[in-house]
Amino acid sequence: MNPYIKVMPLWNEVDLNLVEVKQSGTTRTKASYASGPLRFQIPRGYLRYGFSQYKTISISNLDPKFQEWFLSLEKVVSEGSEPFKSAFSEYGLRLKADDTTLVFNHKGEYVSDEHVEGYLKDFDISCIVDVEGAYLWKGVWALSCKVYLMKFYEPAPKIPEFEMVEDEESSTTLSGCAFLP
Repeated sequence: MNPYIKVMPLWNEVDLNLVEVKQSGTTRTKASYASGPLRFQIPRGYLRYGFSQYKTISISNLDPKFQEWFLSLEKVVSEGSEPFKSAFSEYGLRLKADDTTLVFNHKGEYVSDEHVEGYLKDFDISCIVDVEGAYLWKGVWALSCKVYLMKFYEPAPKIPEFEMVEDEESSTTLSGCAFLP
């Protein structure tokens, strides 16, 4: 292995005790890890909606152990500030993914596509994430999390669309509810 290439740690290799947090004014904190950026690879997940119009993505189907670990990371980086809005929602982990995000295809080749709304919809992805710190917006604290690098895999299989055809012979009108014997 080349000694000049730094291997990115996986999320479960990041020791939360080594995360350093410094105040940056009254509405921000800055996070670092071992005197460098707080950057790590998250588990492979699924992009149901692709990029949003706000240059964010929501990754679902993530390992529950990762979610538990990430919630602990949020507490460390926000220094327990309340009220706090988690980057996790019912849609998954929400991350900033803008035009500076490096995107690679399933072969590991750089893809220079424009990151428009819906881009990479229904794809499985792996990401390297930067957690820059926490910020206060409209009285609520949240983490500033950005996708540094993203790799997408072959598209997830889609459910085929079937056209419904009404059968003329069985056009009975139903009313109410009945159980079959």
